[in-house]
Amino acid sequence: MSASGEIRWPSMGRFSWPPSVERFDRFPHPGERRALVSALTMLELNELAARWASYADLAQVIRERFTDPQRSLRELFSRIAFNILVGNTDDHARNTAAFWDGEMLTLAPAYDICPQLRSGGEATQAMIIGDDSDPFKLSQVAGCIERAHLYQLSQAEAREIVDRQVETIKRDWEEVCATWRSSPRPNETASGGASSSTRSRSRVTDGTRR
Repeated sequence: MSASGEIRWPSMGRFSWPPSVERFDRFPHPGERRALVSALTMLELNELAARWASYADLAQVIRERFTDPQRSLRELFSRIAFNILVGNTDDHARNTAAFWDGEMLTLAPAYDICPQLRSGGEATQAMIIGDDSDPFKLSQVAGCIERAHLYQLSQAEAREIVDRQVETIKRDWEEVCATWRSSPRPNETASGGASSSTRSRSRVTDGTRR
């Protein structure tokens, strides 16, 4: 994901089916792999404690151990917002990772994003968005924006990221689905047609795109 708030995907074979994906954990030389660690590992949690994994705690790791921490924090917030907008609640701590060069960590591209329609009025993310005193994890963009300071962003910067993502989803979703022969229905999440929580997210964008 770029610092502008748009998703950075691994390279794909656009016209092949099934789609071919270039592995971002591989070097160009055959047999060589890049060292990759999951957020679960970075947070020093085991599988039984995974439910307590927190984006805010990961943000602290980013501040202390990542290359370009400011940009990485913006990207992390962007991913949280995007997951909420497309209904991806499978954002557990193994679905965020970083490259390790022996000294520093660098955020890896987004992966394993699974858009879903809402089946009820309320959903939660797999990882906590708030901090220890505020274990917020509801799938609500408004709550995400309220906690933007945990990711060293102002609420205005957070709204700008969300606005840009909503605009991009509305503009490009149908084309992406057609390219990959996938159902276009998850676009309802960004267009305001899926649920009351979706409609509230649309109002949060604080712009003309409603």
